[in-house]
Amino acid sequence: MFKQFILCCAVVSVSGCDINLSSLRPIKWATVDVNELRGALKDVIAAENPYPEGLEAVSERSVEFGRMRQQISTLERTASNNCRAKINPRGVQPMPPNIMNGAEAFYKENYQRQNEVDNGYQECVRAIESDQLIADLKKKVDAYNKLYELKQNHDRDRMEKVERRIKDVVADYAKANNYELVVSESSTNVIFNSSEMVVDVTGGVLEKIVR
Repeated sequence: MFKQFILCCAVVSVSGCDINLSSLRPIKWATVDVNELRGALKDVIAAENPYPEGLEAVSERSVEFGRMRQQISTLERTASNNCRAKINPRGVQPMPPNIMNGAEAFYKENYQRQNEVDNGYQECVRAIESDQLIADLKKKVDAYNKLYELKQNHDRDRMEKVERRIKDVVADYAKANNYELVVSESSTNVIFNSSEMVVDVTGGVLEKIVR
């Protein structure tokens, strides 16, 4: 029932005017399984647009580089914990001001010590970035990420070409066989419209609804 409604709307689009649908001449229309066309064209487009060197095996190495990222995270976390234990072994914390009378001198000394601890910890953490093993692993992961992004862009370009090819092939077939309308079997989307005209009837439909 829904597909019939879509076809009626498509007929209105072809006509481009307000007409009595009951007086319309029959039109030659057909359906097409777009998913099946995608499956058939996928290999064709892939053959016409091969991966540049080094991209085809990127997905196969995703597990390897996932483990490498985990290794980097573990090394950085361990090094950070070592910094904390080395710089502040007793967990020195500044005493809140005015917590007790006569403690101002002790507070200043403790607060100064905490600042030294904080500065020392930050320096230690910054030194982690220069660790040769971590730096080498990050360099490899960055190189992989760039290749992965290039592969995604290539795959996206292939998909766009598949969709364009579907429309071109359907249009050629429809014209050769005198079909005026070709509708997707699964989604009822119009794949081909011989008139190339579209009429938006939203306003008229809304008037019917609000009456």
